Amino acid sequence: MTGTLGDLLRRAADTASVPQLDLDGLLGEADKRQRRRRLAIAAVAAGAVAATAAGSVLVTRADPKTQQPPPAAPPSSTQSSNVAVAPHGARPLVYADGSTVHVGDATVEAHDPVAFIDATDDGAVYEAAYDGTLWFTDGKTSSVIGTTAFTAAPTAHSGVVTTGDSGSLVVWGDASIGENESPVEFVVYDTSRREEVARIPFTEPGEVDQVLYVDEGQVYVNPDPSTPGCWAIDVQDLHPCKHPHLFRFDVASGRTTKITLADLDAHLGTRARRFAVPAGGDLDLGARPGFSQVGQRLVHTDTDGDPTVLSTASGDEVRLRLPRGYRAPGGEGSGGMIAVSQWLDDDHVVLWADDGGGDLPAKEGDLLVCRLPDGTCRVAVPRSSRPYVVP
Repeated sequence: MTGTLGDLLRRAADTASVPQLDLDGLLGEADKRQRRRRLAIAAVAAGAVAATAAGSVLVTRADPKTQQPPPAAPPSSTQSSNVAVAPHGARPLVYADGSTVHVGDATVEAHDPVAFIDATDDGAVYEAAYDGTLWFTDGKTSSVIGTTAFTAAPTAHSGVVTTGDSGSLVVWGDASIGENESPVEFVVYDTSRREEVARIPFTEPGEVDQVLYVDEGQVYVNPDPSTPGCWAIDVQDLHPCKHPHLFRFDVASGRTTKITLADLDAHLGTRARRFAVPAGGDLDLGARPGFSQVGQRLVHTDTDGDPTVLSTASGDEVRLRLPRGYRAPGGEGSGGMIAVSQWLDDDHVVLWADDGGGDLPAKEGDLLVCRLPDGTCRVAVPRSSRPYVVP
C-alpha cells in the first residue's frame, strides 16, 4: 500500500474499528504483552522511570522563549596535535569535550559547550548550548543545518535527531515552522551532500509522530499513537492489536508505504550493524547494549543487571575482553555504565565507560574501540579532567 502519508492515514481511519476495553481480559493481555515482541520506546512508554532504570534519557521540547538566532560565524577548525583516534572504515569516532568537537583526528571549536552530539558517515551533528540549533561538521568546516523541536535538556540529550548506524541521513522535527514553533513535519538532511533532501509531514499539525529507525535511504515513522489504526506505538499498548503497522518513507522516490512491524523486524535482521533481540524480548530500536566488567571480560547485562547472551544480527555471540590491567572508571554503586556508543564499521563498535557522575550528559570516562570478530578492546580516548559528551 503506497501513497501520500495523509491518504494512507485516511484509509486506515476508514477501516479501523473502535477499540474496546475488555476488563476481564486485561490482565491476561498484559501478561501476553510481556512475551510479545514489540517496539519498546522508553521516552513514550515509560517516561522518567525507564530513563533512570534503563539508561535512556528524557526529551524536552524547546521553549520558544529561549530560542535564539544561530551564531553569525561558524566555529574554527584545527587538526589535533595529540591524535587519540583515527577513523575506522565508514565512520569516524566522534565525541565532544567542552566546546571542542572531535571528528576522527580532527577538531572543531563550537561557540558554546556541546550539549548533544551524534554521528554520520561524514562527521558529527551537534547542538551547542540548549537553543535547538543544529550544526554539522566534517572536522574541517561547520555550518548550521536547522532547528530541532526537541532540544537537548540539561539532564538528557536523546531525541534531538535520529541517525542510522550507517549512512548520511539525519532526521529531526522542524521547529522553524508551525504554530508556537511546534513541529509539523520532519526534515531529512543528507550530510554527504550537505543539503536537505526531503520533508515528511506529520499526521496532523500538533500531533506526536515519531521516527523509529533510519537507514541509508529510508525513514521509518510511527504516526501519532492516537491515530485510528494499529500502530507499532499505540495508545492501546496494554490491549495490543495483532498486527502493528508503521510507515516507510523512501527518500529517493518520495514514496510512503504502509508496512507491518514484522516487515521492519525482518529488515533489521539483514542489517550488519545491529545486535540480535533475544527470543521473546522487546524490539528496542534505541537500545545500546550495556556491560559489566568481570575480571578482564565484559559481560552483557539486561536492564535488571542480570547477565545475558548478546549476539550480532548474524548470530555470532559477542565476547569482549578488556586490555590487561584496565579498570572501568565507575565502581560498584557509582552509577557508572559501560555501553555501546556508536558503530564505526561492520566489525568495530565504540564503548563508553563512564563514571556515572551525575545527571548531565557530559561525564568523565574512557572511549574504547572493540573489534567484534575477536573481541579485543583498546582504549581509544582515555579519560581526562574534562568530561565528554558522546553519541
